[in-house]
Amino acid sequence: MPALDALACVTSVAARACGVEGREGRIVVGAGADFLAVRGNPAMDPASLPDVQAVFRAGVRVR
Repeated sequence: MPALDALACVTSVAARACGVEGREGRIVVGAGADFLAVRGNPAMDPASLPDVQAVFRAGVRVR
């Protein structure tokens, strides 16, 4: 599976399956703001996912 498709499965596709599409699963104004920042581009290199640089919950950095 391409890396970008795998990322979609755990973000926007999962939000759609849970019935919260539009509010969760995307980084857009008005959506929930739980996300993590990694060094690198996980869409091109999934191996960069473990290199977490920051974690945000409800838009507030918690790590």
